Amino acid sequence: LEALLSGPGCHIEQTNAYLEHRSAMAYVASSQNPTYVAQFREAYPSKSIANKIIAESGQRPLKVIALGPGDGHLEVRLLQHLLGKMRETEIKFVLFDISQPLLTTAYQYTLDTLGARSAVETVMVQGNFHNLAQYPQVTGNTSKSINKQTRVYLMMGNTIANLDNEVRFFQQLWQCAAPDDLCLLDFQRCIEEIFFYFLYQY
Repeated sequence: LEALLSGPGCHIEQTNAYLEHRSAMAYVASSQNPTYVAQFREAYPSKSIANKIIAESGQRPLKVIALGPGDGHLEVRLLQHLLGKMRETEIKFVLFDISQPLLTTAYQYTLDTLGARSAVETVMVQGNFHNLAQYPQVTGNTSKSINKQTRVYLMMGNTIANLDNEVRFFQQLWQCAAPDDLCLLDFQRCIEEIFFYFLYQY
C-alpha cells in the first residue's frame, strides 16, 4: 500500500484501506475526533430509528447485522435504544467486517459498553460484505425462540460509499433477505454534509 500510494498514480479499492493496521487505527482516531463526533455522531437519530425498528418488527427477536461497523459506536448506540424499547429481549448482534483491527475494536467496544452479562449475544465474523451471500452464518436465521426473528441489516456511518458495485450488493442483499426483514442505510449529501437514513422493509 505504501509503495502504491507513494507512487506516480494508482487505484486502490476502498476496502483495502482498512486491511492494514495503521490505516485502520487512523480511521478509528479520525472517527472519534471530537469535531467529527459533534458534527455527525451526536446528531445521529438513533432513538427514532430504534422506535421505527420496534414498530415494524412487532417486538419479535432481532438479529442485528452490522455491515462494516468500523469502531461500532453508532451500532452500539442503536442497540442501547433497542434494548430500552423491547419487552422481551432477544438480540443477536453480528459484527461483519473485512478488517480484523476494526472488527476487534468494535467487538471490544460492544462488550465494554453493554457489559459481559448483556442480553445481547455478540459475535464477530471477518469477511467481505461485497460478497454477502457467501456468508450464511451472517445472514441465516438463528433465533432460539418460537417467534419469528427479524433480521436488521445495518450499513451506518456512510459505509455505503465503500461499495464497489451498488447494484450487485443490493441484488445479493435481496437474495439474503426474507419478508419483514429490515435494512437501514445512511448516506451523505455531497454539498450540505447532512446525513439521511433510509429504513427499508422487505
